[in-house]
Amino acid sequence: MGGEISTPIKRLGAWLVRAGDTIYLAATDGDVIVTSPDFGSFRQWELRTDGSTPPTTVRSRSGKAASDSSQAEAFSCPVRKGDYWKIELTTGVPDVWWIPTEP
Repeated sequence: MGGEISTPIKRLGAWLVRAGDTIYLAATDGDVIVTSPDFGSFRQWELRTDGSTPPTTVRSRSGKAASDSSQAEAFSCPVRKGDYWKIELTTGVPDVWWIPTEP
């Protein structure tokens, strides 16, 4: 065993707040994290990401009925460097975070 590691180790960058219904271009690989700021209200969101602007491919989706107030709603999804991404809001306003991957 042993040998040299030929791939650089990546680390996570600083957390950045982002907005829903806004198109972003990923300057690095990274992750989008979407969380619900409240309990007890209906909400539905989609993460769209691909190489076009606006992005059209749904990669992740979240939805919760108002009657299910027992837990918060959240999801995360990776986004590739050079792709566009957008949280499409149907109802509700989530908290949106971006965390880049750095070399």
